[in-house]
Amino acid sequence: MSKSRNIVIRKKSGLEESFDSRKMYNSLISTGVLPDAAHEVIALVEKDLRTGMSTKKIYSLARRHLRRIDQPSGMRYSLKDAIYALGPTGYPFEKFIARLFELRGYKTKVGQLVNGHCVRHEVDVIATGPHEQIMMECKFHQNGNRFSDVKIAMYVDSRFRDIAKALAGRQSAPRKFSGALVTNTRLTSEAIKYASCSGLKAIAWKYPSSGSLEKLIENAGAYPVTILPSASRTVIEKLTRKGLMMVTDINDLAVEALSRQTGLDNRTVERLKTQSLSINR
Repeated sequence: MSKSRNIVIRKKSGLEESFDSRKMYNSLISTGVLPDAAHEVIALVEKDLRTGMSTKKIYSLARRHLRRIDQPSGMRYSLKDAIYALGPTGYPFEKFIARLFELRGYKTKVGQLVNGHCVRHEVDVIATGPHEQIMMECKFHQNGNRFSDVKIAMYVDSRFRDIAKALAGRQSAPRKFSGALVTNTRLTSEAIKYASCSGLKAIAWKYPSSGSLEKLIENAGAYPVTILPSASRTVIEKLTRKGLMMVTDINDLAVEALSRQTGLDNRTVERLKTQSLSINR
């Protein structure tokens, strides 16, 4: 594969570059799309390419074609947008992160006040395991143009250092403590450099390579309910209000129980369950 007809497209940053089908192919394959389906999607996208088209529009076309060819792969390919759809506030994202860590075996609490050495802090998510406790600051952004920069990393690190100092003064500290910055978009290069140097845990989009946010979600099959095509905003609100943040939460309930718990009609619930079961096939 190569650059397509030298069509110049516009990136989110405003910069222009030639459309490179190899990038789209790698992006599709990385989410589990089979090679034949990836080639078919790219061929269809290339038919609609126009000079000056934004990358957002191009990837929207790719998702639309992929959902028609292979709906489960199309849903997985929409993961980033599905996380944005958890907004507009950051609280649903915090609840989602808590559920993600519960699936990893942690007990979690959301929105807790914790005494530091100097001041009291509100901690977004506390995840407690047998030998480790992680306190997390969650930074939610509704579009990919907002990165978490080094100022945010330093601010988060200073808060958790204050808490760590308070914990160190207690006689019993059975678990290893760490603080973490968790965000649904990328970190700037300086934020990554600071986190790496200071020892601050950071979980972001595409970072770290082996434990990035999307990798944690994909490895656990812990996709947000916003990824389901039939989940309208009203449906999402009814699901999340009951703490049903992930497709696995839907899978665990029978149709009648889910309908009774959320107030959704059986037909809607059956459609949701069909889609949620297919995404992790």
